[in-house]
Amino acid sequence: MADTQTVEQQAAPFNTEQRCSLFSQASGDDPIGQARTPVHQVFVEAPFPWEFDFARSRGVPGGIAETLAQARERGVDAAVLGAAPDAEYSRAGLRRLFVFSRPQGLFSRFEKRDYLAPEDRLGAVLEAVLAGPEEAARFGAYRQPSDGVRELFVCTHGVRDACCGAFGYPLYRRLRDEYASDSLRVWRTSHTGGHRFAPTLLDYPDGRYWAHLDDAALDALVRREGNPGGLARHFRGWAGLGRLEQVVDREVFLREGWAWLDYAKRGATEAGGARYDEPAWLDAVEDARVRIDFRSPEGETGAYVADLVHDGDAPFGGCGKPMRFERQFKVVRLERVPG
Repeated sequence: MADTQTVEQQAAPFNTEQRCSLFSQASGDDPIGQARTPVHQVFVEAPFPWEFDFARSRGVPGGIAETLAQARERGVDAAVLGAAPDAEYSRAGLRRLFVFSRPQGLFSRFEKRDYLAPEDRLGAVLEAVLAGPEEAARFGAYRQPSDGVRELFVCTHGVRDACCGAFGYPLYRRLRDEYASDSLRVWRTSHTGGHRFAPTLLDYPDGRYWAHLDDAALDALVRREGNPGGLARHFRGWAGLGRLEQVVDREVFLREGWAWLDYAKRGATEAGGARYDEPAWLDAVEDARVRIDFRSPEGETGAYVADLVHDGDAPFGGCGKPMRFERQFKVVRLERVPG
C-alpha cells in the first residue's frame, strides 16, 4: 500500500457524487476487518418505508427501541437491523424477530433464536431474550424450529445510501430467485455499516460479512466450494473476532480452505505490550500480534499466531460524502502452533 500522499494523487480527481462502492473497489480499500461485532445481532421484521435510521421507521414495532436502549444501559451489547417482509417467509398478523448471540469460549456459529410473535409482543420477546434463557423460555410458544436454516441478509437500504439500493437489490433478487430453499432464506435488510462495500451480505448464524459481491463470487459463497482465494477481496470478516483478528482469520481461511469456517475459534490482539478487545486504538497502532485459538470439529486443538503491520491508508468516499482514509493492515508472519 502506498503512503497517503501517493494514494491521494492516485485517487484524484475525486468527486463526492461518484458511487462510493465503485470508488472503494478502484482505490484498493480492502474490506477485511470491517465486520461489526455485537454480542447480540437483532433483526426485526418491519415493512417499508424505512427511514435513514431504520430504528426510527414507522413500521418498527413499539417497544423495540426502548428495549434496546434499556439493555445497553445495563451493558448489553446489542445492535438492530431490519428484515423486510417476504411473501413466503412472513405470516399474517405476526412479525419475525431474529437474535443471533455470541456463545462463551471458542465457537464457530452464533446461537440463533427465531421468533414469530404478534407485533405488540415483539418488544417483550426481545427484552426476555436479552435478559437470558430463563426469561426467554416464557415465550417458547413463539420460537420457530429453524436452527438448521441459513439466513442471508442483503442490504438494499437505498434511502441510506444509493449504492445499497442500486447494487444490493439485484444481488438480493438473484439470491432469492436462484438460491433460496427450505434450508436457506434470503432477506432484504437495512444498513449494515460500510455502504461503500455494496453490495453487502451478512451470513447468519455463521456471522460472516461479505463485500462487493458479484455473480462470480455468489456461487462459491453460497455453496462453500472452489478456491477460497477468489473470495479474498470480498471478505469483510467474521463477527466473532476483533478488527485485526479478522485480518488474520482471512489469511488462515486462504490456507486451510472451507473447513476452517467450521472450526471453533477465539481471538486475542496485543499491541504495545497490552491486550486489546476493542478497535478504538487502531489509529495509533503500527504493528500488532494476534493469536487465534481453535478447535476443529474432530476435536483437534491449536492456535495461529500472526504479526501484522500498518500497510498504508486507502481512500474512500463518494455518494455525497468527502474522501476519507481507512488504515490497512497486512499479515507479515503466520504460524500454526500446538494448543
